[in-house]
Amino acid sequence: MITKVVVVSKSLAGVNNFSQDIRIPFFPSEVILRQISCEEKTDVSNVYTVSSDLSLNQEFAVVRSNSTKCTEIRLPLNDQVNGTFSFKIRSITGGGAFSGTIALVLEFRGAT
Repeated sequence: MITKVVVVSKSLAGVNNFSQDIRIPFFPSEVILRQISCEEKTDVSNVYTVSSDLSLNQEFAVVRSNSTKCTEIRLPLNDQVNGTFSFKIRSITGGGAFSGTIALVLEFRGAT
């Protein structure tokens, strides 16, 4: 098994999406979300879902503002990971546009 860990971290000001360049030098069969952190510039507690075109544009994580959690969420991959990928943050508690920092620790895995 070959692996590569990538940290995606972005500070956002009143927006719900961002792009990140990710280049994996092998063909990964899956990505594992190891950790997600959300630091929001507000006193109100919000809950967000996170999705990406990295894996079928599906929502793959839920995170509460001003929290960090470790996960083992596994997403299958069907294509080479070599380019710019979009990430979206959506409030499910009516929090509106996101202002703060979101960070994801992604582990890409493939056969040797």
